[in-house]
Amino acid sequence: MSNQGFHGHAGRPTSEAGKTTRESNADRLAAERLATEKLDRELDEGLEESFPASDPPAPTQPHKEVDED
Repeated sequence: MSNQGFHGHAGRPTSEAGKTTRESNADRLAAERLATEKLDRELDEGLEESFPASDPPAPTQPHKEVDED
């Protein structure tokens, strides 16, 4: 059996770029964090652009009218 592709620490498989699995996971997590931060900024911007709203929120819920017939 060949050890080709196992160059990382303690026989961990490496990616095509020569990174260990741990480094690949760190890169993936960093990319996900950047994407999440970008989405958060876009959502915040959209929320800010939507204010002031045309109708302020009501402090209470309207009640149902009861027919007295």
